[in-house]
Amino acid sequence: MQWWENIAEEIDYSGLDYIALLSRGNPPVEKDKGNGNPKHIPTLVNALNARGAHSVKFAIFDDMPNSWSGSKNWHDSGGTLNSSSDPKFDISDAANYKYIWDYNLKQAFEHIPKERLYKIDDKPVIFFWNLKDTWFTNIEGNSAAILNYIREQCQSEFGFTPFLIVQSSWFDSDPQLALNDVDAVHGWFSSHNQRSWTLFNRNNYKIGVVVPGFYKEGRLLDPSMGTDDNGTMLRLGLDRTVGAGARTTLIEGFTNAAETAALWRSNDRGTYRFYDYPNQRLNIVRSYTSNPFPEALKVEAEACDFHYDLTPGNSGGAYLYMGDLDIVKCTDIYGGWYVTDTEPTEWMEWRELPLLEETKFELRYKSTAPSSVKISIDDNDLPTASLPSTSGIWSTIDIGSLSLPSNGLHTVRLTIVSGSPDINYFNRVRGVPVGLDLVLQDDAQTDIRIYPNPASDFVRIVSNQEIGEISLFSISGGLLLKRVYETEKEIELNVSNLKPGLYFLIINNTSHKLIIK
Repeated sequence: MQWWENIAEEIDYSGLDYIALLSRGNPPVEKDKGNGNPKHIPTLVNALNARGAHSVKFAIFDDMPNSWSGSKNWHDSGGTLNSSSDPKFDISDAANYKYIWDYNLKQAFEHIPKERLYKIDDKPVIFFWNLKDTWFTNIEGNSAAILNYIREQCQSEFGFTPFLIVQSSWFDSDPQLALNDVDAVHGWFSSHNQRSWTLFNRNNYKIGVVVPGFYKEGRLLDPSMGTDDNGTMLRLGLDRTVGAGARTTLIEGFTNAAETAALWRSNDRGTYRFYDYPNQRLNIVRSYTSNPFPEALKVEAEACDFHYDLTPGNSGGAYLYMGDLDIVKCTDIYGGWYVTDTEPTEWMEWRELPLLEETKFELRYKSTAPSSVKISIDDNDLPTASLPSTSGIWSTIDIGSLSLPSNGLHTVRLTIVSGSPDINYFNRVRGVPVGLDLVLQDDAQTDIRIYPNPASDFVRIVSNQEIGEISLFSISGGLLLKRVYETEKEIELNVSNLKPGLYFLIINNTSHKLIIK
């Protein structure tokens, strides 16, 4: 579960608008073939929910050589034949459709909550990979029938029409396939011609594909595309796709470390050969999303890019397999990990964090004695923040604010000044300029933080005191929600069903504005 917990955190941190779940089927064989099984989707959903990452959407990426041909061979052999090319999959045989639908796409849609479906034109998106005679037979004249079957089943089983994006190879393999048989077309990258990106415009939809690099030591890739380029290849691909107006862009691939195409956090075993710093690719991706400077960004202490620790080794033995940062598993409200055994002068640092024109930092910590920390921005120190003893209970406290000329990327360092606080994470949220708004001033004065505000899906409420009773009213005075909490100091409200406009939150008899966008 901790692997999924970490993946959920990195997805949330990167700001991805959606993830395309690699689906490789789940035929009725006792032995699980492994990765790509749609039965694992609920585990990821639960990890994202526990993280509070409710806005991440899911598309499906159908890895057809594995989900169609490989799944059938695995099933027919009782879980002994792991081959996607021998024997090949006959796409003209309707009896084989169960591997496409019943054992794959149907199960994926059953496990994806409706509110998490990534849609184009209100249609849930399915990407399809390669349709070549390496894995399939009787292709010509039969691929359109499969797409129509998938549409029929989606409508019959789930009441929607899917948005089908096929790889360009489908048209090469099946000359009878017409553009109006599909919704859009993507073109996979090609390491052979050193092409790390493609942008296809078919049916008036621009679809991009990007890879940060493609390389595997000891394995011939014809040829490889190295990634020790300071992120240049990834940025180029995103410039030529997202920057060129792509309706959606698919990046290979979040966890593909085997071919150095992963986006996740890494220092490449301490060599920094493919990364300048661990969060580099996540930060690059965020800068091309629909929200590169989010109202709130949760930054985990254990996920820092660099650190300075006075004692050798990881005393907690968790999360990191190398380095001296002391990390243990966390039982705080959102799980995860935290940094412990801190000492004065130790620090954690993050590169290229997106800071807002008005930025505020909120620290989640616990301690049994008073302590203090300071935030530094590009080597410029904010005032030292005092941390009262929390008697070992996790608490959130403001530790500094600053004004900048504009939104931008900066190096942020958190330094322990005194004491030994345990550090879970900090929130980088929007600060409030002096005199901006009376109600927002009241929020600060009553130690209540409501964000993001404006909101669209979920709103988080953080208080230094027990929250108690909450009521939500429309601008006309209608009561929309009322809840009572006993001991909570941090909660989330689902506001996805509210229409855009102004609302009022009454928290312990104090009124606060909430804007739904």
